Amino acid sequence: MALVVRHTFWEVEEVEGVRGRRRAFTDSCVGDSGCFGDCNSGCDLSTVDTCSTSDMQDSSWSESSFWSDEDLTPRVQDSRTTIVLRGLVGTLSQADFLQVMDLESLQYDFVYLPTDFKKNVRFGYAIVNFISAKAARAACSLLEGHATWKVEWSDSHQGLDALIQRYRNSTVMHESVADMHKPLVFVDGARAPFPAPTEVLTFPPFQNKKRSSTKKNVNAKKIPACKPTENRFTTIVLRQLPKRMTRCALMQVLKDEGFEGSFDFLYLPIDFIKKVCYGFAIINFVDPQTADMAMTHLMSSATISDQMAVEWSESHQGVEALIERYRNSKVMESNVADSHKPILLKRGCVLPFPGPSTQ
Repeated sequence: MALVVRHTFWEVEEVEGVRGRRRAFTDSCVGDSGCFGDCNSGCDLSTVDTCSTSDMQDSSWSESSFWSDEDLTPRVQDSRTTIVLRGLVGTLSQADFLQVMDLESLQYDFVYLPTDFKKNVRFGYAIVNFISAKAARAACSLLEGHATWKVEWSDSHQGLDALIQRYRNSTVMHESVADMHKPLVFVDGARAPFPAPTEVLTFPPFQNKKRSSTKKNVNAKKIPACKPTENRFTTIVLRQLPKRMTRCALMQVLKDEGFEGSFDFLYLPIDFIKKVCYGFAIINFVDPQTADMAMTHLMSSATISDQMAVEWSESHQGVEALIERYRNSKVMESNVADSHKPILLKRGCVLPFPGPSTQ
């Protein structure tokens, strides 16, 4: 005889060749091992100790407590703490957003409202991390009440550590970017310093906007003071130069801006078919401090062009890397005019460019 559970009934099956009918009993009929006969065979239900009728009538027992879906589904603890708020108006300031968060008494430790610097408005969403999963779930419930806001969990980064690693080396953390546009971290509700970058930050390209044309400052020849920097880069790229720019004209501009003798490599690529430059130039400075000064100064100067952009070179850094890049290039062949080739300099004097290392 085998005992099979069917919902809230106990069903007894005859096995091992024993003939007889299959019989079903309610669970109140199950007691000791001798209580599996016909319910009319004299079984004294008043003596049943397990799942007795009196036990079933107890207010603490319910069928759902045994057979609820919650018991059948494994419980997974949600440890997510980072949400994305969408549907924000583009003119919402960082201060106003934080005020909303504080009015709701939310416990957050990271806030970032990305900015569209071309249009000078927010992108319409915010990334917020909370101090715990419980605080994040509570925030979701409260913030979903805002008419135009949509709350969702972040799919790309979860947790304060992941967010810090995502943004600490981002160009948005460059010192030239206003605090109102940067990600913020908080400790016990108070703003805390953002962890320092582990790499040299490149100059944000969005800072290179049109500037109103102004007369050159009488002190323009003086190199402006620059804060101490850990930058180890020396090679910059000037972009959006006038198509009619020449190498000699560019060198004269650098001289007028106070950088004569401060750079040892310069190259203005030329479109030989159209006889104009490609609109960018590569310049290497003698040391990182001078390069940083030049970067800062040229960004704030409209001498060459109101639209000129300045950025660190990502492909090659340093004079040695640049020599290796161009010494075997076709631009160094004898049929190319010297004015179209990259040049090496020392204290303002042009040096012979090393010959090719391959035939």
